[in-house]
Amino acid sequence: MQIGNPGCESSRGFSCSELRALESANAVGDTSAIFALTVAVSTSNSFLIPTHQVNALIMGPAGYKVTDFMTSGGIMTVLFLVVSLGVMNLMF
Repeated sequence: MQIGNPGCESSRGFSCSELRALESANAVGDTSAIFALTVAVSTSNSFLIPTHQVNALIMGPAGYKVTDFMTSGGIMTVLFLVVSLGVMNLMF
């Protein structure tokens, strides 16, 4: 019995998303480094909601609401997207 995502067997420490990115790169005949880098960088993009413990702890005493995180996090997400795609485009 397989637990988790059916059809995705994690091997050598890669997650299912990383394996799919590498398979896509091989299918197109492109270098797999940019695909793996895109997945790795994109997973760290979590500015929209207070998912980190520090953000959740600060929310109560500071009086922040989820909408405050959405406002500032939306700007940070767009900025993160533009910068990361620009840098990856220059590197590869």
